[in-house]
Amino acid sequence: MEQTTYLFTFGDSYTQTDFDPSGTKPSLSNPMGNPKLGTCTSSGGINWVGYLVTSNPGILSFNLAAGGATIDKAMIHSDARDLVSQINLFGEHYCPRDGGKAVPWTSENAVFGIWIGINEYEPTVYSNDLYFNDSVGLSFEGKTPPIQSLMNRYAAQMERLYDEGARRFLFLNVPPTSRSPLIGLQGSQVENRHAEWVKAFNDALGQMVRAVLYDTWSFMTAILDDPEKYGFENSEDGAEQIWWNDYHPSSRYHRLQVEDMGDVINMI
Repeated sequence: MEQTTYLFTFGDSYTQTDFDPSGTKPSLSNPMGNPKLGTCTSSGGINWVGYLVTSNPGILSFNLAAGGATIDKAMIHSDARDLVSQINLFGEHYCPRDGGKAVPWTSENAVFGIWIGINEYEPTVYSNDLYFNDSVGLSFEGKTPPIQSLMNRYAAQMERLYDEGARRFLFLNVPPTSRSPLIGLQGSQVENRHAEWVKAFNDALGQMVRAVLYDTWSFMTAILDDPEKYGFENSEDGAEQIWWNDYHPSSRYHRLQVEDMGDVINMI
């Protein structure tokens, strides 16, 4: 990535930096724009977006991700700005035909990174009776959409980006959050069902994606299986451990993930 690259990212707390499109604009001297690098993340420090930008000079970050986001809040309830709304925001600020003041991005110099799906199953941690598969799902108020419906909605948002000129995509699948402290405390039944759902979601995403897909599930699994190999004392929570808190990986984990993403980044 020798020329200036405009990185637009979408997703949930694993990606968020609370970037404000109306605030300080990203520049080569301040590629994150706003807020300060390493703040307003869920990792206790710099997350994968910050590490990616700072380790690849010439990338400018426009991060529209929001903590707690789902693909579509009309399908899976969340008070956060969902993926649908994030892409609306992208249009408002960065697509001239939608009234936005576009930065000079083109199909060739812009990359669109999406890491979503981590919150789609979250309601199930509160009850051992909740289960989600390709035909039936239960959530806060009863049935939630099957995975394929979620994927269809996900794909529709990518089509919106494509229609605006996006051509270079980076997708990240759902990591093994079934092994997070939050899910583990719910007992083996919830943990196993959650793991089944994550696998089904990732399988469906793999079938949908015809672009670059980074396998966060496999990378985090390798670390959780052998934390000492990667310099972690254990898989408990804390700034120097894998988990920053009961559901979010630490800044140190994010740094290792970006290092592992090198070959994938070069493919974009």
